[in-house]
Amino acid sequence: MTYMERLPQSPYKSELNGSQVDNWLPYKSLCFIGDSITQTGLYARTLLEYAVSRYPERQRFFVNGGAAGDTAAMVLTRMERDILIRQPDAACIMLGMNDIGRHFYPEGPVTEELLSSRKRRLEEFGINLNEILGILKQKEIVPILVTPTPYDQDADLPATNFPGCNDALGQCVQIVAKLSDSYNAGLINLWEPMNEINASIRLRDQTASLIGQDRVHPDARGHMVMAYLLLKQTGAANRLPQIQLNGSQPKEAYDCIIDHVCKDADGTIRLSYTSDRIPLFLDEAYRNADELVPLTEDFNLEKITIAGLSSGNYECLIDEQSVGNYSSMELSEGINIAAIDGTSIQAKATELYKLSGIKYGLESKLRSVVFIEQEMYGNGIDLHQPAVAEQYVRNLLSKQTADPSWIKTQYTHYLESKPHEADILAQIQMVTEEMYRIASPFTRNLTFRPVND
Repeated sequence: MTYMERLPQSPYKSELNGSQVDNWLPYKSLCFIGDSITQTGLYARTLLEYAVSRYPERQRFFVNGGAAGDTAAMVLTRMERDILIRQPDAACIMLGMNDIGRHFYPEGPVTEELLSSRKRRLEEFGINLNEILGILKQKEIVPILVTPTPYDQDADLPATNFPGCNDALGQCVQIVAKLSDSYNAGLINLWEPMNEINASIRLRDQTASLIGQDRVHPDARGHMVMAYLLLKQTGAANRLPQIQLNGSQPKEAYDCIIDHVCKDADGTIRLSYTSDRIPLFLDEAYRNADELVPLTEDFNLEKITIAGLSSGNYECLIDEQSVGNYSSMELSEGINIAAIDGTSIQAKATELYKLSGIKYGLESKLRSVVFIEQEMYGNGIDLHQPAVAEQYVRNLLSKQTADPSWIKTQYTHYLESKPHEADILAQIQMVTEEMYRIASPFTRNLTFRPVND
């Protein structure tokens, strides 16, 4: 039995607040708490696009609360200034990757000292995550626990391997599951299904992985799979229009209003319907993920079914643009117009995707600020003295160090963005509101014209 077949009965598929909902985001403001995987923000970006495109009537705001390198202990140091200050209704928490201490898993003999250190790090993870949950409960913020993603210790990748790290993350999964029971919190398991997907990928290519070349950070495809699993395990619905016709007679219609349907003398079917739902954008990460999980089938299906047509082929036009020919048999089984490139429907998806990208870029600036502030906090710099903090960062930039270029870029982003935090937050608010303005009702005009062979 595959993980997809097992998922609905999985012990990790828990109900949020005791009741299953078709939308896993019943909260106005949701903060994603985590490390660099969350700071990257790609999976949360897709979740926001889903929320806007399927529930445009319920305006929500997503807050990126990830910081590279963070552990549960480090999250505690920024709870007040970075998370609670945003006053979220709910928090999605994914930690563990840094908590295990990957340097305690070197190749070679395992000493008693290493074993002791590994055990201590796992115990500290449980204690600190419990404290985070206690704070959230005290502030009446609903917790949604997410297991860590895998560390890829099995693929043939260029990065140094720390064997045993993924097994340690499996122990983190058990800690997270236990705490979810204690707090009656929603629980989403990414670790188990992503491991199974990785194993299936390696059967074809030992160098392939959902996780990036560093064995730690999921690539763009991996983030899309994460978004799929988060939606799937919480009972989210497709919620795109579904229409069934019997010739020119409407039979069923969901999540839309049929404005007009008729049949011309030559057998052409004309259909117009209105909906405020928008499909997901079909970028490369989406297409690659769709080969591994049924992303389209479960969450991006705008299906038009027409029974009772005369045998033959029919040209399909969307807003007068030809998008392909389909047989009467194919139309009787249904076609998915959400997955057709270059249509007016995908143009809407593109608009939404571009705006979410702008929001993503703005958030990245703020997360660079938090990342550098975490470093300064660890080095005893008083964050309440802006001039001291700025000079500290300028000194770091002026030194010739071996720091990775990514870290040096964060220093630059800090200096550029720190003075404009309030403005950036206001821009994020405006972009989010614009996303919801785009998700307004629009009419699809479809034509199915008999093709004369």
